[in-house]
Amino acid sequence: MRIYLQSTTGRWIVCYFNDQHNHQLLPGFGRIHRSQSKITEPDMEEVRSLRRVGIKMPHIYASFAERVGGYPYVGFKKKALYNRLHGENKDGVGHAALK
Repeated sequence: MRIYLQSTTGRWIVCYFNDQHNHQLLPGFGRIHRSQSKITEPDMEEVRSLRRVGIKMPHIYASFAERVGGYPYVGFKKKALYNRLHGENKDGVGHAALK
């Protein structure tokens, strides 16, 4: 990008812009918006299954990342996964107490 200050108006003017990158963009730099973050039911069933046999959450999330080619491509953040599991556990405890 080339810009210059127009002396008569005091405004900055873009006189050249190249949108081609000559380097790789940083992986994971972008954010996943809530509307784009989807934890599918098959993914959750896999998480539940792995948790039952004692595998810790960071390792489970890493396995998803490895499968899809990196953390930026998982499709949901680790925090969303923790929140979903916490909500299920909370509901499960409440239902057991009511029974």
